[in-house]
Amino acid sequence: MIDELSRITYVNVAATITTMDENIRKQIEPKGVDSLRRFAALKEFRKTNASVGLHVMPIIPYITDSFENINSLFKNAQEVNVHYVLPGTLYLRGQTRSLFFEFIRQEFPHLYNDLLALYKTGSADKTYKNQLYQFVNELRDKYSLSSSYTKPMKEKINQIKYTQLSFLE
Repeated sequence: MIDELSRITYVNVAATITTMDENIRKQIEPKGVDSLRRFAALKEFRKTNASVGLHVMPIIPYITDSFENINSLFKNAQEVNVHYVLPGTLYLRGQTRSLFFEFIRQEFPHLYNDLLALYKTGSADKTYKNQLYQFVNELRDKYSLSSSYTKPMKEKINQIKYTQLSFLE
């Protein structure tokens, strides 16, 4: 059905996967599907004409931001042959902030003060983000992963238009 629909109009399928460490994943999303099953689903969707992406978000400082974790996520993304990868750091606004810090106090109490210092505003400080995105971009380049959500969209739309025009001739 997705393949059929994706030949008529643009279809994008993306999965959010934040960590390859199942112990951490169970803590941050206890009812979520394990990461390898999410990659398996992306691999199946890759067999269709749909655009397939990986959303690595939110990247949680000191919990899911390790080089090893991001490297593993990107390696799996390359193996699945996703069209793009979109990373994004954690933002804390409104009620999310207090809920997040209560969660940290319970699950990762040793990180509470460090995270509080890093999140003086709704976003992690600029120095942290610059360092994070430097190695994230290096890893994305290492695995030849696109950061463009719109590139596969434009390609697929042009492909659909070309197919429809060929059909009319």
